[in-house]
Amino acid sequence: MIKNLTVVLALSVFLTACGGSDNKGSKSSSSKSSIMLVSSAAAVSSVASSVAVSSAASSAVESSVASSSSSSGVCSQNPDSNALPCDKAEWTKDGDNGGTFDQGESGVIFNFEKPTGTQSYHTSGFYHLVNSPEDAPNSVNALGKTLTVTFIVDDAFVATGAPLQIFIQKNYDPYDGTWCNIDKTDETDEANPKYPTGVEIVAECPVDGDKGPGDGVPSIRLGVQVGDPKPTVYAGSLEITDATFE
Repeated sequence: MIKNLTVVLALSVFLTACGGSDNKGSKSSSSKSSIMLVSSAAAVSSVASSVAVSSAASSAVESSVASSSSSSGVCSQNPDSNALPCDKAEWTKDGDNGGTFDQGESGVIFNFEKPTGTQSYHTSGFYHLVNSPEDAPNSVNALGKTLTVTFIVDDAFVATGAPLQIFIQKNYDPYDGTWCNIDKTDETDEANPKYPTGVEIVAECPVDGDKGPGDGVPSIRLGVQVGDPKPTVYAGSLEITDATFE
């Protein structure tokens, strides 16, 4: 892991209601977000970029993404209602979606692998499940909240060219929700932009009020996955160093 770098990233996030684990045939929409730049030192420059998504009609929802210069390692081993856990045992994946877990010093590590499922919604990714307590069966609230995930990707993942997205999704049919595609902002090679390695990428995904999930639901998934277009090779890993939903 490379630390103490001063890096300024411009990322663009889209909200969609397609893709994601077991999202079987839902319609899609997207919207381009605002961009926020953050650095450990004064901002040097800002360059906006965008990601193409396979969707049509749009509705404006603000979001932002930033980069940090060193690992925070502040995800919670005993999370409150907002912080997501570091422990890999608290994260899971669907059986037909490829990937394995390791425990890192700062948080959970997900190793990308080719999905065994053949449907278009099968992709390599993982999520943390938020369930309603037994004494309040429909009490998970998502409206007005934002999923913020801080992560680091390695060189092997970047070499695949795969795009990433974070999502907030119902844990039951029709599995609808909000997906945010994360721009590749290292444009050293303008024809082939990529994610930076060795620095933390901070992605924020606000719940789309039209697409959900809404309030008073039984359970939701908060996760990260490979987006579209799918890569021909799945490899490399991603480490979450911090994550909140608030």
